[in-house]
Amino acid sequence: MGIDKQKLAESIKSATDVMYKTLSESKFFKSLNNEEKYKVIKGTFSDNGQDNLQKNNHFNPMSKIGDLWKNYFGMDESWSFGRNALAFMLVQLPEVPAYFIPAYTQAKNAGDAKALKKGEGYRGLMSGALEGLAVGAIVSGKNMKFGKEMIPYVCIGASMQFLSSKIFPWVGEKFGSLQYVKKASKAALNANMTSQQLEKVPVTTQQKRVIQKPQIQGQYTNSSNMKI
Repeated sequence: MGIDKQKLAESIKSATDVMYKTLSESKFFKSLNNEEKYKVIKGTFSDNGQDNLQKNNHFNPMSKIGDLWKNYFGMDESWSFGRNALAFMLVQLPEVPAYFIPAYTQAKNAGDAKALKKGEGYRGLMSGALEGLAVGAIVSGKNMKFGKEMIPYVCIGASMQFLSSKIFPWVGEKFGSLQYVKKASKAALNANMTSQQLEKVPVTTQQKRVIQKPQIQGQYTNSSNMKI
């Protein structure tokens, strides 16, 4: 005889409600602040149990959204600010060479990166969505739920990379343009110095540098000095 999954789900829900009621009425739980209560709930109940509590408005569902951001950037509320800031930077670090360097190189050689910047937004959306999909697959647990567990990470990844694809190419173009102007100014200065040096060379020497064009022979000119 198989197990009735619907009755099992109802039993789990009832047990969750009873456990939460017992926990919430205890002196220990009442003495905690909101952040500590949330930690206790997370440590006590399974993911399904937490979902049931959220549906019954037993604790703030916005904390779940906070968990999404923390999971995506590898942060935790119990860690120090420096540790969390480092995790955030490490997650964002690959986006710097991905978007900054191409725009910088293009602007350094051509003066701007307008053509390159046009497609970066689409690339950021696609790359970020795939990155979020990977993070969602990692943190979703044994049974992946695309709609519930992975789509939020896809949205976070796409939005973060889209912002990066707009900010870093712009910054790269600015720095590259400065290098382009600097290089052009240096080349113009060298060209001006060369022309001034040629003006100081004696006329006789300058004339020696002029390549004499060969004279065009007439149609019936005897260039071989042969007698006919």
